[in-house]
Amino acid sequence: MAGKILLFVLIVLASAFRVEAQPDFELRNIILRYDGTHELGTFAVVVCNHAIIPARDFEINLEANDTTITIVGERLNQGCMHFFDAESSFDVFGLQDGQTVTVTATLQDQTLQQDIVVDTLSHQGERSNPDMYEACMQSGSHADCYHLMFDTPTPDEIKVQSGSYFVITPIDHERLAAFYLFDLLQCSQNISEYFAVDAPPVIMRRLIISDGYSGSYAAVDDITTLNTDAGFRSMGANLPNWWNQINNGGCGDPHETTHIFVSETVLPGWLNEGLATFMEDTSRTNHHSPIPVRCLFDENKFATEYAGEVTFTNLMNDQFDPTVPSIYYYFSAACFWVYLEDQYGQETIQQIVQRLIENRDVVFQGCPADESERPDVYFIRDIVNPVLETDITPILTQMYGITSDLYTGCER
Repeated sequence: MAGKILLFVLIVLASAFRVEAQPDFELRNIILRYDGTHELGTFAVVVCNHAIIPARDFEINLEANDTTITIVGERLNQGCMHFFDAESSFDVFGLQDGQTVTVTATLQDQTLQQDIVVDTLSHQGERSNPDMYEACMQSGSHADCYHLMFDTPTPDEIKVQSGSYFVITPIDHERLAAFYLFDLLQCSQNISEYFAVDAPPVIMRRLIISDGYSGSYAAVDDITTLNTDAGFRSMGANLPNWWNQINNGGCGDPHETTHIFVSETVLPGWLNEGLATFMEDTSRTNHHSPIPVRCLFDENKFATEYAGEVTFTNLMNDQFDPTVPSIYYYFSAACFWVYLEDQYGQETIQQIVQRLIENRDVVFQGCPADESERPDVYFIRDIVNPVLETDITPILTQMYGITSDLYTGCER
């Protein structure tokens, strides 16, 4: 009986001193948001909840140019999301082009301030052509048309922006926008630090609903991500885990972001993919899902082992065997960079990438009509060899079948 009484007393005391679980808020950033209704743009506040318990019915006060509005957040699960006032736009704050304004966000006992230059804000950028986009869409090209609206959301899209980095998503998948924006920022920072170069001044990512294809590809300064509607919804369900990686300095997509760093250089296509694959590594970019690249440097030349199969050894001229899965080429080319890092160190990778960027404007001359430009030869002879202070061609002959006989004079 005494034991039951003691148990009852302990339960009562535990109930009296129990602290109800609360959301763990963080004001992360103030970004810009555009859509078809808010062509002038509006401010959005990125809020993170680090607790498992959802946050409900919270208010954010946002002040700019002596004008204050209240942004209401209805629900925030673990992770981060941007919140904005659907009734306000920049004209509510009396902002003019060229004006620098201090924007202040307050949530409970937290305050965040950022200075934003208004003339960097634009719903429709200089690289968009709505008329050509409409004509393209009517022709049935669809996904191929979006480059004509490079920095402008269509009526069915929204755009979020931080500095000169921005993400455009379908309205129905807006919850993905802030994650992809911060992934661009974080990946660019991590890659910039590894290569010891400045981050690209502009990067855009656009999410496009496709009929079945799922994947991403990069161009000069933009990344396109295609997925089905169901696929994007599935991605949204994994956002808490993804945000946890970002919040710990992780990088979700170093592959495509690396392509932007070395775009329009003389890096051959297969070595470009190899470099991007090489950067999918925790030690280099804090990538949360590294791909193991096992390079077989001895008996199997410079091939790589993947899924138990040994790949090709000759990559010259981008003459790829269509029966070989493309991922093998990515991995085998990644082994080139692994070799350089193992033999010469990270600083050598940095110097090669720096030299690539410094020599972007290469003009190929002396090419006969029947002979294509040879960026691979130029890359090896005039980019890699000067950094290594030795001719790496003999090694490349063993690795990929590249020989000095290919120096034809049609390289620059």
